[in-house]
Amino acid sequence: MKLRHQRHGLQVVVYVALLVVITVAPFTMFGGRYTGMATAHAATNLNWEYKGFNIAAYNQDELLQSGPILQQLAAAGANSVTFAVTWYTDSTASSQIYRRSATASDDSLIWAIDQARTLGLKVIIKPHIDIESDSRSWRANINPTDVNAWFTNYTTWMAHFADIAKDHGASVLVVGSELITMSTNKANESHWRAMIAEVRKHFDGKLTYSANWGGNDFYEEWSKIPFWDALDYLGISAYFQLTNSYNPSVTELKASWGNWKQKLYTFQQRWNRPMLFTEVGYRNMDGAANSPFDWWSNNQIDNQEQVDCYEALFSSWANVAWFAGSQFWHWSLHPPSDPPTDYPVQNKPAYQTVKAWFTAGGQTPNTTPTLLPTVTPSATPPPTITPTPTNGPVPTPDTAAPSPTPSAEPATPVPTDAPLPAPVPPGMPPLDQTYEVYLPLMNR
Repeated sequence: MKLRHQRHGLQVVVYVALLVVITVAPFTMFGGRYTGMATAHAATNLNWEYKGFNIAAYNQDELLQSGPILQQLAAAGANSVTFAVTWYTDSTASSQIYRRSATASDDSLIWAIDQARTLGLKVIIKPHIDIESDSRSWRANINPTDVNAWFTNYTTWMAHFADIAKDHGASVLVVGSELITMSTNKANESHWRAMIAEVRKHFDGKLTYSANWGGNDFYEEWSKIPFWDALDYLGISAYFQLTNSYNPSVTELKASWGNWKQKLYTFQQRWNRPMLFTEVGYRNMDGAANSPFDWWSNNQIDNQEQVDCYEALFSSWANVAWFAGSQFWHWSLHPPSDPPTDYPVQNKPAYQTVKAWFTAGGQTPNTTPTLLPTVTPSATPPPTITPTPTNGPVPTPDTAAPSPTPSAEPATPVPTDAPLPAPVPPGMPPLDQTYEVYLPLMNR
């Protein structure tokens, strides 16, 4: 009799323990905000033309080691990858564009493109320009003293990537990224159209531009670019604010996307081009939906919010006929060493959400080919593009004037010996603070 009571008591303890695990485990596993479970499902097929991630390289040769990471991306159901390659300029007033040690070499980029295509991934090449003299400044404020020299160099630079794209079978070339001051100035429109026409002589694939999402009038680049009709896709860096809440539901996030979608549909109808999100991503932290562009905050880990953000985006854009797809930010080359709340979904619950949607409908790329052999970096680096020297002295940041108030119609740039200072994005920390861990993200 005593033994039967002991067994009964043991059963009760086991049942209670199981109940605790079932109810509490999701709370601890998914970042401390209880939601029951992290969703990892696809309600409908995802037949996007492009479903993939950006891969950013900040070293000459690290793309030569990207084979396993690309294979992982293909195994997640992606059908495309964007290679973000960063070159540099002296200052916001300079006309020079050049590579440095943090620039992926041509050899490494070509190897990664060939590897991606072996895996069945379509390739997008997205060159970036960053300011070497001030890593905290943003390409949006590039405003060269000699505009003609800048476009001459820029066209040569972009034609270089067009040749690589053509020779190695890339699908899309992004001919600019977040260059707000240069792209929205109507005085520069003829320069942009001439550059695009030259690029088309080198590359017969698709072209787009990666326009900033907004936040205020200056930052809403996509609605003010005048040359969209010369391109094939309406490209947007889509870090749209979705909520003011730090605990939003998927329903709330989808409703916010519905509002943005109405505005974007009007824009799309004007230009009659399919829309492509060239960048968008969410960190696994509180506030990710409030400020998707926020790479600098150190908020509490919230894996569920990252899951919900992806779920809301996928379900909101899955069946939009004029939407070509999304290239998320970003697929890490070194996931074990990423900061715990960084953008990559690798090794996080959001990976399952992405994979579920990526594999819902459509053809999954070949994930088990013979990988290309790893290339030993060449002792002789590839030749650089020699830029046309600027006319006049190169200004220093010390001569910068106070930041101007952005206007709806940026004025024609007036030649000056000093660069225009960069307006600070909403909520960005003071420039005298250093965020070394996230420096590469700021230099996207």
